[in-house]
Amino acid sequence: MRTVHVTAQGANLRLSGECLEVWLERERLAVVPVNVLETIVVHGSALLTPAAMNRVLSGAIACVFLTQDGRLKGRLEPFGHPAARLRARQALVHATPAARLVIARRVVLNRLHSQLRVLRAWRCPQQQDLPALLARVRTAASLDELRGIEGWATRQYFAAVRERFGVERWQRHRRPPRDPLNALLSYGYALLLRPAWSAIATIGLDPYLGMLHEPSRGQPAAVLDLIEEFRAPLVDFLVFPLFARLRQQDDWWEPHGEGVRLTWDVRKRLIEQFEARLLRRTRYRPSGRRETVARVFELRARDLARAIQGQGALKPAW
Repeated sequence: MRTVHVTAQGANLRLSGECLEVWLERERLAVVPVNVLETIVVHGSALLTPAAMNRVLSGAIACVFLTQDGRLKGRLEPFGHPAARLRARQALVHATPAARLVIARRVVLNRLHSQLRVLRAWRCPQQQDLPALLARVRTAASLDELRGIEGWATRQYFAAVRERFGVERWQRHRRPPRDPLNALLSYGYALLLRPAWSAIATIGLDPYLGMLHEPSRGQPAAVLDLIEEFRAPLVDFLVFPLFARLRQQDDWWEPHGEGVRLTWDVRKRLIEQFEARLLRRTRYRPSGRRETVARVFELRARDLARAIQGQGALKPAW
């Protein structure tokens, strides 16, 4: 299986036999056999012909639509999933504050574990509060308290990273990203949505019923829960070294509204590195086996489903 990213603005995806072709004006950019496709990711303005759309749906191929700056617009996927009992249980846990808090605590704990792992890999001077916050997470009495602890932990984590990469005055700003580093991080985090949503859909969980996140503004809260643990080891671990190499240049980003936007060359570079990272193998802690990072997304979604069904705790992946 493979994922195809369509980044050419104004491109058309056409069906030709059992292949999808990417055309830009009169030039054919790519040909991909349908039987090897798992996901199509459309960045910005590209179109699927009706024949291509019908073949995507009949072939159970998901199609994810992002804006040019990497924000999720929507997802096209086949209708229906047999996991009705799992979704009913998910809805019950979501509506039960005590049960929901138990899983939300594990989501935050696992994110903190992954952040500490990255700081150790980079040999960052660890912030004193980060290990102590693990104990506070375990005793958080409400979702609001838990989210407050998570926010403080994230600030401490980025403080350590800032010192490591010599960007002491930098601050994390999401909407809109106000500087090139924020734009890199936001785009990288948006790339996490595709494998996370695919994993959630594969297992049969409702993507909108999260435990830590709320489905406000229609955001896929369960998908956001799943990606928390992947932010630091997958995106931050790529973005900060990339930024260190690019920061001496001035042609890889451009003003965009009240913020900035990455050039297409840099976005493609980040996509290539991200997709390559998904194919790398890593030790999956719960089983002790080495798995591809892409496979870890599905394993984490399965672990989340087991936790929702009361069949085990959601332990750290690494």
